[in-house]
Amino acid sequence: MGGTTLPEVNKSNADYQNFICGPDGVLAKWTRMHVDGWRLDVADELPMPLLREIRERLQNEDCHVLIGEVWEDASHKFVNSEFRTYMAGDNLTGTMNYPVRNFIVSLLQANNETEEVAALNDLEKLVENYPKAFLENCLNNIGTHDAARIKTVLGGDEQLVALAFGLLFSVPGVPYIYYGDEAGLEGDKDPDNRRYFPWGKESDFLEKEVKELAHWRRENRVLVDGKVGYVKIAYGINALVRYNQRELVIYCYNKTDQDMIMDAGEFQTYCLPEKIGELVSDILDQESVAQKAYLLKTFKLDRNEKE
Repeated sequence: MGGTTLPEVNKSNADYQNFICGPDGVLAKWTRMHVDGWRLDVADELPMPLLREIRERLQNEDCHVLIGEVWEDASHKFVNSEFRTYMAGDNLTGTMNYPVRNFIVSLLQANNETEEVAALNDLEKLVENYPKAFLENCLNNIGTHDAARIKTVLGGDEQLVALAFGLLFSVPGVPYIYYGDEAGLEGDKDPDNRRYFPWGKESDFLEKEVKELAHWRRENRVLVDGKVGYVKIAYGINALVRYNQRELVIYCYNKTDQDMIMDAGEFQTYCLPEKIGELVSDILDQESVAQKAYLLKTFKLDRNEKE
């Protein structure tokens, strides 16, 4: 890409591949030193045969995390007219899930309900396109060193940032936090997004919110492996629902400047079985959600009842 100080390696060269993937190569050395997983920067630039060799070597070393930096929907990615078979199960185990960041930002910046539904639809496309195990291993983010800080993107509004973190912890995949976002660090595009951590000036509000959300996720396994659906309540007020046969959890946010008493008669449910949709509506009906705040609800289901 024109970086004159960087060496350009012939990644199809057998000696180079052995240097990386051989029994005494780079991957084997560091994995035997207890590295638990690997992230490949710009995975699109690596030949597919090399990606397969990397995965095979890591499996031989009993290491099963291989994350690729892929910015788009990885299920139908083409590079130089070549289809990238990331979903095949023999290379990446997941990606840096930038489409989730796009979904969260689009949802919180939507100007009307039509734009909100479009954002929800984009997330559901990803859920449908990715195999379940792949999706659950992706690293979801609302910020990285390649993007403007989430607080800057959301106009410096820490209450909206808290809602963004709530969505991050609610969707399928692994929540991934870029240092400083949880402390209220601001910054525009690279390199401004690489500011020092704000030691002594952290946002107490955001740190408290993120700790509570992390605890909520740890205590509710369904947030890790449950299915996902949505409830459209009103403009600026939506709910994400995670559920399985044993339990369901609800993350309901209100991005508006008004407190809201919810009326189930106006709800629209998406991607939810009828019984689950009815139950969620009953739970949220006449509940109050404060302006620029969220509700967390957990509910145990009767194991004897089928969906």
